[in-house]
Amino acid sequence: MRSTTRLLVSIACALGALAAASGAAAASTMFFEPAGAIEAASSSVTFEFEGTNVTCSMLLRGRLNSSVTMREGERVASISSVTSSACSGGTITWLAGIEWPWKQLLGTPESPRGFLVYFTPLAFLVETLLFRCLYEIRGGMLMTLSEGPGHIVVRIDYLQRQEILRSTQLGFVGCPRGIVASGSFTLRPEQSTHIV
Repeated sequence: MRSTTRLLVSIACALGALAAASGAAAASTMFFEPAGAIEAASSSVTFEFEGTNVTCSMLLRGRLNSSVTMREGERVASISSVTSSACSGGTITWLAGIEWPWKQLLGTPESPRGFLVYFTPLAFLVETLLFRCLYEIRGGMLMTLSEGPGHIVVRIDYLQRQEILRSTQLGFVGCPRGIVASGSFTLRPEQSTHIV
């Protein structure tokens, strides 16, 4: 039966912590409606760089696939642009879009609790009074499904340190080696999902 859901998302930063997808889930397909063009907006996301905080509004734009075969690596969505604005404590400039490949279903196709995706390497420039650094990171996201009143809310909690693939010092001070972020995003338009 098709049901409208609320989608809660939390960031899991080490991909090694994500379990392998079950064989049963890999054979099923998840459908999203209306899918297509999406936005995920937040009025406040805080990035902590070893004691230095940068807080910004953020907007993600992209396309959500109408369906995804629940097999690791299958693309769930493409985020073509990530922008930050109204920042305090510094600025963050995002340099590329990202992909959201499938990782794992939580629960069963008959009774899903959510699913895991991971995001492809993401590059951004951070500028504060203390440092100016270019980062490339990757991580994962936990999307929890729950019944909602005709809409989906996307909440993204960066619960652990991001996995830093590369950092480039562009100023006089070395780049912080840890990144922790927190915030919540609302997905537009509202979505419903079902599995067959």
